[in-house]
Amino acid sequence: MFSYKNAKGEEISFDDYPYLMQENDLTDYSWNYETVDGKNKIKNIRHDVGERNFTVAIVPDFNLPLKDRRYLVKEYLNRLFALFEYDTNNNVNGQIQADTGFYYPCRVIQSDKVLYEEGLSIAKVKFTVVSEENIWIKPVTKTFIGSRANADQTNQDYPFDYLYDYAAGINGVSVWNLNSYSCSHAKIVIYGAVLNPSIHINGHQYIVYTSVAADERLMIDTRYNTVYKVNSTGTMVNCFDLRGKQDSVFQKLPSSPLTVSWNGAFRFDITAFVERSLPEWS
Repeated sequence: MFSYKNAKGEEISFDDYPYLMQENDLTDYSWNYETVDGKNKIKNIRHDVGERNFTVAIVPDFNLPLKDRRYLVKEYLNRLFALFEYDTNNNVNGQIQADTGFYYPCRVIQSDKVLYEEGLSIAKVKFTVVSEENIWIKPVTKTFIGSRANADQTNQDYPFDYLYDYAAGINGVSVWNLNSYSCSHAKIVIYGAVLNPSIHINGHQYIVYTSVAADERLMIDTRYNTVYKVNSTGTMVNCFDLRGKQDSVFQKLPSSPLTVSWNGAFRFDITAFVERSLPEWS
């Protein structure tokens, strides 16, 4: 089952009336590659920018009078086009979302003509989306709490699907089986109070030379090459120049398993953006 969510957070589901997903190639995929001159070998296997298609049927309530159904078809179409056009006109990605937690970042670039059945007041429209990443992505978050983290840090309310790890001993050490086939972008959120927080992931150091107050959090995002602090009022402070440079804090996470270690004195979240050519089946 699929839905579409635009960059404003507006969402339409395609698994129930009045919008029903029809034929599509959303779970088809291919890798591109290059050949080595004069040799029977390939190299640079990758996902390039790609297009995918899906058709949506617009089906109003059959219990309504025909006049009302005709009116609603137009209203539903207008709503759908407005949802898509926001992303395309603002040059930002929306998301085709699967019910297994994966999303496909894309924007709608084409719509084929509306097929309208007058007697039933049903419309069918084919859409084409383009994606720079051309992959399905699933955010997976785990919270790490060392035994030296204070009680205030651990008294937090989280969504039920977050994973937790309370590390035993003075230093925090945890093994995370991420179930990822490839390297993943990550967002690391470190909660204060802590000075010069340092985290090692499979031996690679993510460190920022700054103090994080108790009401602040430090955020590292490898997708956008950003490092900044946010306080309780939402004020942001750029910490890009304070990042460790011997090991890049923007390096992707390696594939599973991950060995995560730190001094156990602070709490942090890691969100891994797991990539797959097609979403998991529900």
